[in-house]
Amino acid sequence: MRSAYHNKRPHKITGAIILVVVVGLLIFGGIYADKLEHFMSDLISNMRYSGSPEITEIADKLQLTSRGRFVFGSTNPAIEDYNEFNAHCNSHDRDTSMLGCYGNNKMYIYNVTAEELAGIKESTAAHELMHAVWDRMPESEKAELSGIILDEYNNGEAHERLQKELKNYDEDEIVDELHSRFATEVKKLPEKLEEHYAEYFADQDAVVTFYENYRAPFEKLESKFQELSDEMEEIKNEYDEKEAEYATRAEKFSRAADEFNSCAAELDCFPSKAAFDARHNELLAEQNALDEIYDELSAIVDRYNSKVDEYNSNVLSGEKLDNMMNSNKVEEIK
Repeated sequence: MRSAYHNKRPHKITGAIILVVVVGLLIFGGIYADKLEHFMSDLISNMRYSGSPEITEIADKLQLTSRGRFVFGSTNPAIEDYNEFNAHCNSHDRDTSMLGCYGNNKMYIYNVTAEELAGIKESTAAHELMHAVWDRMPESEKAELSGIILDEYNNGEAHERLQKELKNYDEDEIVDELHSRFATEVKKLPEKLEEHYAEYFADQDAVVTFYENYRAPFEKLESKFQELSDEMEEIKNEYDEKEAEYATRAEKFSRAADEFNSCAAELDCFPSKAAFDARHNELLAEQNALDEIYDELSAIVDRYNSKVDEYNSNVLSGEKLDNMMNSNKVEEIK
């Protein structure tokens, strides 16, 4: 009797697993087409995974759909400080900020805590989630989306920033990266892409807002850099124009002064004392005018140097923000 009882138990469990697999495949549709083994691995990962409260909060903020939550949980996402993060996400370039990584079905997010960069962990989690989604997609769907993604990417100046940032990416990496970038950084997309992202995010525009929020301080700095650069260029042009005037008048004054001194040294060169005084006063007036121009040039230099100081101060602010995102430069922001 005991033996018979134990023979039935595994049968019930197997039936339950089959039911879960069937229902799961129905819910998650094409993403696991021809990838039953991958689905089973993800199912087990989800069953075993217990995310931290912060990970749960991030999933809620991203408004993940059931499909999005399933893939997200299957990667066992972890938020890590720089020591653990650097061990998992090896950055080969110390000057490049790596915010997260996905590989071997694991997701790691760097624990950026700076208030100025609010939204960065949510944006990073969404970005890496899309890499995980791409990893699971059947080749037929990848091929279909690749054409749409590349057409959008090459759409004139609409994505000039991305084209600049991704210019050194290998051809086999760029579509995967663009799939994540479009999901998390671009609000207006072709309908087919928006439908695709809607399978994972209830509100993709809200996801992009996280990116926009943490990028806002950088955008502000870049705008200030451009403003200061323009102002410095204007001041430089003003200086060049004023300096050219000074040089021309100073050269003319020098010749006139030499002529005056030579004439003054000759007997009866000036027809009268009144003529001498008049010419002398003219030269004094020009000397005073040159002194005023010189003072103006000095003031222009001071204005220019003030702008340079402001520019350099903003550079330092930008470097500080960059370092806050860089797990290799923790010591430099302490």
